[in-house]
Amino acid sequence: MRHKTLPGLCLAMIFLSSLVLGGPGEFRKGVTYLTPELGVNTWSVPFGLSVEYALTPNIGIGGTGLLWIFGSGGYDYTNVSLFGDFAYHFTRLRARDLDLYAGGGLGFISVSKSKAQDIAEGNSRGDKAGVFLVPFAGVRYYLSPSVALSLRLMVNVFGDWQGVGGLVGVTFVLK
Repeated sequence: MRHKTLPGLCLAMIFLSSLVLGGPGEFRKGVTYLTPELGVNTWSVPFGLSVEYALTPNIGIGGTGLLWIFGSGGYDYTNVSLFGDFAYHFTRLRARDLDLYAGGGLGFISVSKSKAQDIAEGNSRGDKAGVFLVPFAGVRYYLSPSVALSLRLMVNVFGDWQGVGGLVGVTFVLK
């Protein structure tokens, strides 16, 4: 039971330490943003990492890698998804400590099953690997100039892994 409280304690420590170091945060050209994150959806909890580089004062490019481990239809799955991101940040809104953005990603998912692959197509979720397209909208709330809470909502609209989900995480600003 003790291991289940560790992530919450880590987030609480980050939050409290960032209050002491507090100050305004914003999306800035030439800065790299690193976000460890957990997925939020109905059938699995992926975890991974996103990185974004501020190419201009409003445009960010980067990538996301996620690992999904779950069971469905008598099979155990291990999926790895990698996608490139492009985001437009709404910096003209002048919302203090908020970074609102929208964008999209193009990626590939690799699927691994722990049992034989001889089931009929469609009997279980995700028996195919492939390319997917994912538009997203997100927000970062800066606790300090170097730490932000992150939420990204995504809709996979193309490929075998269609659906709605989200990612929550903590963003670290690397200069």
